[in-house]
Amino acid sequence: MDEMCGRFNDVQLQALKSLWNDDGIQAVYSRRGEYNLNDSTK
Repeated sequence: MDEMCGRFNDVQLQALKSLWNDDGIQAVYSRRGEYNLNDSTK
């Protein structure tokens, strides 16, 4: 995967971690079965 996308830098990694830890994002993700989302949305 690193070859395809490269690695995240520290700023990007912290932003993604912060986003993933957001209660709203977690609430939407917990309801993912209600939506027609691809596996790539994991």
